[in-house]
Amino acid sequence: MRRNLFRAALTFLIAVGLSLPAMALAGSWKKCGLSAPVPHAGKHFKNRMKVKVWVKYYKTAGYTVVDPNGIYFYIKGKGVKKGNHKYPKKYWYDAYDLYMVGSKMTYSVHIWNKRWRAYKKLRVLATQEILNPKGGDGKDMKGCSTHEWMVKKIPGKRVWCGKASFMIPGGTPSGLDQTHVKIAKWKKHKKWWMCKQKLLYDKPQAGIFCPPK
Repeated sequence: MRRNLFRAALTFLIAVGLSLPAMALAGSWKKCGLSAPVPHAGKHFKNRMKVKVWVKYYKTAGYTVVDPNGIYFYIKGKGVKKGNHKYPKKYWYDAYDLYMVGSKMTYSVHIWNKRWRAYKKLRVLATQEILNPKGGDGKDMKGCSTHEWMVKKIPGKRVWCGKASFMIPGGTPSGLDQTHVKIAKWKKHKKWWMCKQKLLYDKPQAGIFCPPK
């Protein structure tokens, strides 16, 4: 009898222990109004969708230019300011939309379905991250930096567009940042632990913007 009680108690403790990380994860994404945790691409992940994805930014406070000597902020009404950052050659000689820290960044995600058949039941996610100069995943910005859209259908040879905004939090480091877009196949259930999703597309630098100090 005692042995059976001991086994039952041990099983219960193990079950609670295993559920703690999931409970913590659930709290973080639920706090931001997301329907489920954000999926992550593994080392061997390959994009499975025939699409073109890009991000457009609106109501900017200026623009940023990077060259071999560093980074330059062109702020409306305030002139030019030089930063101390240096970036790899692939970021040189391009103009990036600029927002001030603490201001609202408004943007839209565009997905062009290149094939003739439609894509159905998609979960589109856009996360604002600190730029990873190597081109991979960046560090999430503070606060609720991820926005999601539940997309029923993107017809063949058509472009889908989703618009959102994000308040750039105080303390955000000066320099380039990235909008990371992911697309997952989605099948929704009433309980979050029964949600089924499969990551189909991942683009860490679908868009690049810059908040200077």
